[in-house]
Amino acid sequence: VEPKSWNSYTPPVREAAIAALVSKPPMLQVLFAAIRRGDVRAPEISSVRRTQLLQHANAGLRAEATALFQSLEGGDRMAIYREYRELLKQPGPPNAAAGAAAYERACSACHTFRGAGGKVGPDLTGVRNQPADALLLHILVPNYEVAPAYQAVTATTQDGRTISGWLVAETEAGLTLRTAAGPEETVLRKSLASLTASGVSLMPDGLELTMTKAELLALIAYLKSEAN
Repeated sequence: VEPKSWNSYTPPVREAAIAALVSKPPMLQVLFAAIRRGDVRAPEISSVRRTQLLQHANAGLRAEATALFQSLEGGDRMAIYREYRELLKQPGPPNAAAGAAAYERACSACHTFRGAGGKVGPDLTGVRNQPADALLLHILVPNYEVAPAYQAVTATTQDGRTISGWLVAETEAGLTLRTAAGPEETVLRKSLASLTASGVSLMPDGLELTMTKAELLALIAYLKSEAN
């Protein structure tokens, strides 16, 4: 895995490369070495691939994968998650109405929920079936796992423009990015100076700093509530 080449791959190409490496035990050391160097970021390894590695038939590879992912699990962000996870054990239902207000303030610009909101991030309408601790994990540690479709990509054109967003379409002629501001922008390949896929989410860390703990619990309750 060459860093310069890897950085120029779009997320779908990276996912295909990771799938190929995971499927061939002799190539796993190449993948592990790239993760240790930071050329491949841990969030780029999907939960399916991660489980595949953690349950590998080869005991040596299984142990190496376990040690590697434990060392890369988000550090301080995971500590914050474990702290907040204890709050989920508190008795009494959170205030879903307060959660609606928190969602509108902190999430609606980027996410669609029940047909309304932005389209920068994934649609959250179906997340009500996820466990509360899983929702909390993805809110507090957005880079724990990042689907290829939502990894940040930066295109720099030959005339010096920089467009950052996530890839929504790719052809031989060009690619289309959806920016954090919302609109889609198509860049022709012949006008590209460079293309870099970060392997991380467009969602920033630190959402817990924008609301109280009670509001965060209420936000999760709102996401899990049934539509009126």
